[in-house]
Amino acid sequence: MIRFARFASWAALAAAALTACGAGPQTESNTDTVTLPVSVPKTYTRKVYVHVMPWFQKGGQHWAMKARNPATGVASWYKPLIGEYSSNDPNVIEYQLLTMKYAGIDGVIIDWPGLSKLYDLPQNKANSDAIINKTAAFGLEFGICYEDFNAKSQDAAKADMVYVRDSLITRPNYIHLGGAPMVMVFGPQSIDGDAAWSNVLSVFPTSPSFFALAYNNKAGSNADGKFNWIQENGIRGALEFDQGQDGTNHGQKIPVVYPGFNTWYEKGGWDGPRWKVSFTLNADGSEGGNTLQSTFELGKSAGEALQIATWNDYGEGTMVEPTAELQYQSLTALQKSLGVSFTDKELKVVKLLFDERRQTNGSQQAQLDMASAALANLDVATACAILNCDNPPTGSAGASGSTGSAGSPAAAGGPSNAGGASSSAGGPSASAGYDSSGPQPIHPTSSCSLANVGNEGTKPARPTPLLFAALALAFGVGRRKSRASR
Repeated sequence: MIRFARFASWAALAAAALTACGAGPQTESNTDTVTLPVSVPKTYTRKVYVHVMPWFQKGGQHWAMKARNPATGVASWYKPLIGEYSSNDPNVIEYQLLTMKYAGIDGVIIDWPGLSKLYDLPQNKANSDAIINKTAAFGLEFGICYEDFNAKSQDAAKADMVYVRDSLITRPNYIHLGGAPMVMVFGPQSIDGDAAWSNVLSVFPTSPSFFALAYNNKAGSNADGKFNWIQENGIRGALEFDQGQDGTNHGQKIPVVYPGFNTWYEKGGWDGPRWKVSFTLNADGSEGGNTLQSTFELGKSAGEALQIATWNDYGEGTMVEPTAELQYQSLTALQKSLGVSFTDKELKVVKLLFDERRQTNGSQQAQLDMASAALANLDVATACAILNCDNPPTGSAGASGSTGSAGSPAAAGGPSNAGGASSSAGGPSASAGYDSSGPQPIHPTSSCSLANVGNEGTKPARPTPLLFAALALAFGVGRRKSRASR
């Protein structure tokens, strides 16, 4: 295994070098065909999924609402670290899925719009497909949280479930809980009643594990369990659901883990909650902690799986995706909670891959595809050799820094009780473990240069011996190992 892994790393590097020097063809991205990506080792053994909003398009309503925040440029107190994006952008999807992987997340739960043709829902469905189609390539699972609000009749909801039955749950990386494919419904909101949901779910020959929103009984006896969500009473809502203090039999439970709740709805002119949940709560509800870590501790033993709310709901300020204000704070806290050996160092390598994709605009696609494949298989050294970054890159775990107070980032102009992290909580001017220097890309003067391979922090003046060594390993050892399997 070790020899084969080493060969694979050097072979990828050799191929990247050949392509960079013009000896290899430029091919279309093939990251969707990566086989058997390595799973991230962690001490927490239950599954951890993250709720993903697929509704973003550059210039679209979810970035704009009726009014953007002048400080962030989007309709949120927070700006994505990679800037405003479209959810179907393949480079964004690669960045998001790899970032999730190195944070210890096992898969995505897509906020799924169904097949409705209203509004921007067809685009949201297309975006969902684009994300789902890449999950297996990076070793992640996927499932759906159905927005039945978009179904205007039981027949429409049945058509949606037929699609789920035929096109989604048949995939080998679809999420299973309780021994069956998991289907969530955010509510229900539109389809109401035991008989109605029995009719909708009758399209499945074998019933899925069906989860409704906590304290919502519209699905009746069809719900096998409930998933919790962010509640106005904050930590208390998680405590009561997770620890059974609410006196309610929820069936199977999916606890919620979240960083806080800080909406832009009022400022953005949209309807929606105005209440807030601090980002800095202890498990007992007192200030001075980390809400994400506290909700994890409360829920970690309560269900077969956990759901993080959310990856990227910027309008509600619940994102764990890296932002300009909070950097990697939520994900490094998650890494520590899950017992993941990686830190923000590896997260920054993924960000570097995204930056290189954007800067080279397809001209180095084959090499960057190889870096992506290496990262999918946890081979950061090979990825860094291709990306010309330090190995290991500079940086430290953001969660080790100060968690700050409960106020919104100063740059975002949020109310003092808004629950965002202050400038001491990992924002750009803070010391919460974020090294603003990077890893930084090293753009060599020669297209054949390879930096920092086997000689950390040093760029070889002449890459030819290293290239030959890589080629020798790839085409010598490689031929003897070509039939090896994992």
